[in-house]
Amino acid sequence: MNKYFITILALLVSGSLFAQYSSDLGRFEVDFIKGCAPLDITINNLDPANCPCDVRFGDGGGGQNLFNYTYTTPGTYTLEIDYQSLIPRTDFIVIEVVDNILPDFDILTCNN
Repeated sequence: MNKYFITILALLVSGSLFAQYSSDLGRFEVDFIKGCAPLDITINNLDPANCPCDVRFGDGGGGQNLFNYTYTTPGTYTLEIDYQSLIPRTDFIVIEVVDNILPDFDILTCNN
């Protein structure tokens, strides 16, 4: 019974490591919706038959069929994909990028 518990636990943990977050209409997924700058995201386009599509990352970056991106500045961004052959054309998801701040604490060793 112990090995079954470990197997199930390993599957749950590995599945959560590769979580995908769905866009508003469910046409694409991203691997992260919040993280520290610089934040690398990968878009999984679930509707490739309706591309080429315009991707806008919300920080001025974008282009046609760009599915990998790095946010370098903290802020809240609306990532949009414009599927030109669908109605409604635009699907989106909100991405939050926070400062990459070192924690303010010291680790000390002591005796007794």
